[in-house]
Amino acid sequence: MGTGLACALLGTCSPGELDTHPLRGAIFENLGAVEALKRELNRGIRPRWFFWRDQRGLEIDLLEPEPTGRAIGLECKSAQTWSDDWDVTLGRVTGQMVRANRALRTAIVYGGSSFVPGRGKRPGADLVPCNDVGDWLDTAPAP
Repeated sequence: MGTGLACALLGTCSPGELDTHPLRGAIFENLGAVEALKRELNRGIRPRWFFWRDQRGLEIDLLEPEPTGRAIGLECKSAQTWSDDWDVTLGRVTGQMVRANRALRTAIVYGGSSFVPGRGKRPGADLVPCNDVGDWLDTAPAP
């Protein structure tokens, strides 16, 4: 579902109303997913993105396996500033992928406006504004 339609159905009338809305995070995750999907659909590519969770509850918002055995992972956070605990999830997911013999390149898609390469404690975890997801996917180096 598009984020605009979701907000309309929730009765939000302005962007400011989302600042304290209990579904803000879920709406933002949807926005990140829509941006990733739009990129592929606009190129005539069938999207391969999916939500990933293991049996212990470890999860990542968007995961796209590539035919080469690599994968792309996106974690979406609606906050506008960095939080150190964002790296924890990505580190655990990366560990799972390594154990499965899959290289993973990751980004944290967030509500801020600045692109920050390698912001995470692990190399390669870039901090990407939501509107720049498509550009990051086009230019990010392979793992």
